[in-house]
Amino acid sequence: MDATTRRRLGKVLVFAASLIPLALVGADALRGRLGATPIETILNRFGFWTLTFVMLALVPTPLQSLFGWKWLAPYRRMVGLFAFFYGFLHLSTYVGVDQFFDWKAIAADVVKRKFITIGMLAFALLVPLALTSTDGSVRRLGLMS
Repeated sequence: MDATTRRRLGKVLVFAASLIPLALVGADALRGRLGATPIETILNRFGFWTLTFVMLALVPTPLQSLFGWKWLAPYRRMVGLFAFFYGFLHLSTYVGVDQFFDWKAIAADVVKRKFITIGMLAFALLVPLALTSTDGSVRRLGLMS
């Protein structure tokens, strides 16, 4: 198997593995296994996976610096986009399902609860990263030949 085929297969496997948390939430929802507070459970899971994918997207650079492992680099952008995806699901669940688009209550929550403030800021920082992750954006930024 040549390097290009391995990289493509790796991307398919990373993509499929990255959807497992969503599938598990869906399966638990269909089976009624989200506990007494299903919205809170979903929010916690999506938040956990957002943080997990952010950390996984940051791991390749130190591993490349420390051990010369360059094989993880091609998956970094995809993992980062999955961090954004799970962050978007987390935020959408909070805004649409938990708060029913009550913007005054959301604004009060952002001011009153520090972890929501930090979460909103973190998501705001993920937005430009996701928007500039396309091949065209990367080329325009001069990061890809």
